[in-house]
Amino acid sequence: MIKSKQYPEILILEMSEDHPGIIKYLCDLTKPKIGVISWINEIPVHAVFFEKAEDVHREIQSLVTFLPENGTAVLNSDNNLSLAVKNKVKAKVITHGFQNADVLISDYSLFADKDIFSLGMKMRIEYKGSYVPLRIKNVFGKPQAYALSAATATALSLGLNLVAIAKGLEEYQILKARTHLIPGINNSLILDDSYNSNPDALIAALQTYEDIVDLIKREKLFNLKRRILVIGSMNELGKYTKEAHQKIAPFLVKTGDLIILVGEYTKDTLSECERLGFNKNNILWFPNSKEAAKKAQEIITDGDFVLVKGSRGIHMEEVTVSIMKEPEKAEEYITFEEPK
Repeated sequence: MIKSKQYPEILILEMSEDHPGIIKYLCDLTKPKIGVISWINEIPVHAVFFEKAEDVHREIQSLVTFLPENGTAVLNSDNNLSLAVKNKVKAKVITHGFQNADVLISDYSLFADKDIFSLGMKMRIEYKGSYVPLRIKNVFGKPQAYALSAATATALSLGLNLVAIAKGLEEYQILKARTHLIPGINNSLILDDSYNSNPDALIAALQTYEDIVDLIKREKLFNLKRRILVIGSMNELGKYTKEAHQKIAPFLVKTGDLIILVGEYTKDTLSECERLGFNKNNILWFPNSKEAAKKAQEIITDGDFVLVKGSRGIHMEEVTVSIMKEPEKAEEYITFEEPK
């Protein structure tokens, strides 16, 4: 067999665990030498075809058990379900994260050079006594820091040095519909994270939102008056759907002044928010994103900071487009892909 000169030296592949045994099938097919487990959710996503949460956890964890002895497993040190497989791996293990990690993130914070739209994050990445500072515009949030530290661990396993890695990371850009700040109608501000959702991802998005609120207040970057959360249903959770939508309620109640819920599953979130004592006048529910978008257009006003998040199938991007100051620029920020 003659190998094409056009064939890449390194392939980066995403492996989904939506059916039992699929990870083994994909590993048999591709023979990976490096395996990265970025995060495993307690309440699993893609749970429809699995009997128990533990079955989904084991399916994801199995990725690194198929690596050869001369391979590398990259595990998140802040995620117990990721670390749980550490002693079952034949390959070398490199951990990454904010605590007790080989590739350690430290001195993490958000910054803005001149206005809220120059928002970025800065941090140090440490490894074996050496470190590099990293400062990236238009990229922010701890999920993005995890992505960069996982990339660093992967690059180190391929023989690159920290300085070269940091230079490459400075070119990193966030994909469409993942934590983009967008000017909104009536002097409002939008944090669009509409591409997809699950309980852990939503909680992380709310933490990023709160970090931005803190920076806004500290640096007076935006005339913040009201925090609005527009949250869509989380799909593909199987029998954990009700539990998951109840679980997110305390985080919404803690963070938002006004909550707009979208989709059938968020009825459970609505009732849980009300049970927790959230003012019924400040929480709205709509069956679909079109109706939510129409209402959002009516009520968004000066000083509102709006987070938009939901699963791909609920099409929360319709809400974002409806409240953008310049909707003609939507394709610069938002994806309109159909769920697969």
